[in-house]
Amino acid sequence: MDDELDLTKVFLDLWEGKIKIISSAVFALLIAFGFNFFSPKPHFKATTEIKPLSSFQSQPYNLLNSYDFFKITPQNLLSLYLEQLEYKRVFVKVVDELGVLQKSDFENKDDYNNAILRFVSNIEILPPTNDNKTNDQRKYHEIKFTYSDQEIWKKILYNFNAYSEEFIRKELSKRFNQKLSIVKQKKNFSLEDIQDQIENVITDYDKKISNRLAFLDEQKQIARKLGVAKNTIETQIFDTKNGVVANFKTDTPFYLRGYEAIEEEIKLLKNRDDKRLFIDNLLELESQERALEQDKTLERAENLFVKTPLVTKDNFVAVNLNIEGTDFKTKNNKIKKLILALFIGGFIGVFYVLVSNAIKNRKIKKS
Repeated sequence: MDDELDLTKVFLDLWEGKIKIISSAVFALLIAFGFNFFSPKPHFKATTEIKPLSSFQSQPYNLLNSYDFFKITPQNLLSLYLEQLEYKRVFVKVVDELGVLQKSDFENKDDYNNAILRFVSNIEILPPTNDNKTNDQRKYHEIKFTYSDQEIWKKILYNFNAYSEEFIRKELSKRFNQKLSIVKQKKNFSLEDIQDQIENVITDYDKKISNRLAFLDEQKQIARKLGVAKNTIETQIFDTKNGVVANFKTDTPFYLRGYEAIEEEIKLLKNRDDKRLFIDNLLELESQERALEQDKTLERAENLFVKTPLVTKDNFVAVNLNIEGTDFKTKNNKIKKLILALFIGGFIGVFYVLVSNAIKNRKIKKS
């Protein structure tokens, strides 16, 4: 019964001292509000996802990729973009251009440049991961950075993205033109080699015919001298156990064919209308030459390349950098601080009211 009476008295004391409790809470709230207002901006942890192009976004490259001359895929573009992130040269340029750090705050240029390097060195590039043990799961690459001004950080990301995508666009165009030049050069070399081979087989043929004519002319003169007009090459016939065998003498002089046959061969060799018909391997070489000359691979690759977004700056996108969707987290939560201050101020007010009433009641009892 006494406990119930004491508890009731506590509530009555708190009600009577409500002005003091409220005043204490409001006073603490004002102090916290003033602290938040005049304190420097809280630091936040910014996380920005880097997603590769979707299948829909990469459709303009499908025709070029199907030609199998120069492929541009979402993964290629992402790799080039990550290179820019890792080197951080573009970040240095952007931080300098935006004036994130004031040059007047440093004694000399070297100190200023070193400060920028320290600034960008804190930018983290995190790869995708799926670690169930640490609950650290990332589906895509992420850029993480701790800073105090969200808008400045967004500007840094926007400028970085613009510079990086333009660099990648120019780099891919340069690589395409380099490959085009290399393949053209190889094609020209192959064409030159085949043309040289054609000239060589024609030259060899001319030498062969020249030698043949000299030989025939000599054999003709011998045949005329000996009066051999017709072919007198004899066929030897001899008996064997198995029957009769005809055998041409392989060492029989050529002039025995007779000067009439030899002169006819000379006439035919000299009067050939198209010697190219009688040159071995010439048809195959000319076919290879024609195939190279009519090959339209390079022209078609160029036509397909100019239809891609790489040609114009405004249409090109390397990755999906979700800048506006950047996740900003901070431990310095102003709302939480105000609520905590209100709670602490109220608690101090309650404590003051209860203690002061207890002292007052003790004095009354003593008197």
